[in-house]
Amino acid sequence: MNWVFICESIQEDRPVLADTRARIRAFADHPAIHSMSVITLNSGAAPLGQGIQVHALRQGRQSRLRVIWNFFITWLRIGRLQRVDVAYVYMCPIYLLLLCPMRWLLGIKVAMWYGHTSANWFNRFLIRNFSDVWLTSNQSMATFKSANLRLVGHGVDRNKFNPMNERKKFDLVTVGRVTPVKKIEVILDALEKCRSLYGRNYTLNIIGKSTGPGDSQYAKEIKSRINGAGLQEYVTFSGEIPHEQLPAALRCCRAFVFTVPGGIGKATLEAMACGLPLVIASPGAEDFFDYGLEDWFICAEDAHSVANCINKVLQASEPELAEIHQNMERLVLERYTLDKFVDRVVGTLS
Repeated sequence: MNWVFICESIQEDRPVLADTRARIRAFADHPAIHSMSVITLNSGAAPLGQGIQVHALRQGRQSRLRVIWNFFITWLRIGRLQRVDVAYVYMCPIYLLLLCPMRWLLGIKVAMWYGHTSANWFNRFLIRNFSDVWLTSNQSMATFKSANLRLVGHGVDRNKFNPMNERKKFDLVTVGRVTPVKKIEVILDALEKCRSLYGRNYTLNIIGKSTGPGDSQYAKEIKSRINGAGLQEYVTFSGEIPHEQLPAALRCCRAFVFTVPGGIGKATLEAMACGLPLVIASPGAEDFFDYGLEDWFICAEDAHSVANCINKVLQASEPELAEIHQNMERLVLERYTLDKFVDRVVGTLS
């Protein structure tokens, strides 16, 4: 098969998107994929490797119409060299509209990877009607019904995210954009309850930054809440860090906490691959786990339940932790390595 991988960015300095490069390389190395071309919105990224052609749609400050024009010109250039079998769109449903001529006239299979806990009406409309296959990880991440849905799990680069013994600096860590949907205030409320209910002052490292005007206001409110609750000694804002530094930042923490309803985030699986027990305030996400890990990790969305789960995980005995770590490693190797994810996706699209 000949693939075109379409995404927003492959820049290594974009932490949220940096793992895209590993995914592209893993797909390109699969024996069933004979050639891989990449169409990305933003330029300025380092080469991906031998045989992977990268085409950037936007050079400098160009208008949206010029970017659309560049998309079709780029596709013509790729199509002159070889027949394209699959267009794989990564987290950018708007490209499904631009792919309509190729899908209808040339019979190209259009696959949409969309794994997010929410989708607006327009994205739902595009995914349902303009893609042949909608790929996501688990049923709990499928926030709307669609006949073209296929569940393929997730994939973590085990060359980067793996367990290592490192000195612990924080009890808890959470990773992601500082935005209202992340519900960081629930974690702060849970820390207060851990102090009042269990007499524990647990420390928290928040890795990520706000990017939009609304997010900036939310970050200010969170910092004000930290000060008002007297938690400034126990909560650290590390800001955004390069993706290659994330494994070390995770390994120096005792547990990972995630309070977004519906599914779990990619950073959560990366944390588990690094050996961190989890606190997941998303009762519907049990389908991500096995071997009794869901009984340890999953809790209700309220702060009291999160506090109970935090304390249970952080106060687990050595034998209990040993069993948790053993089952996490077993689960990651069985379901969540990047190689097995790529096999499942390629098998679905073949």
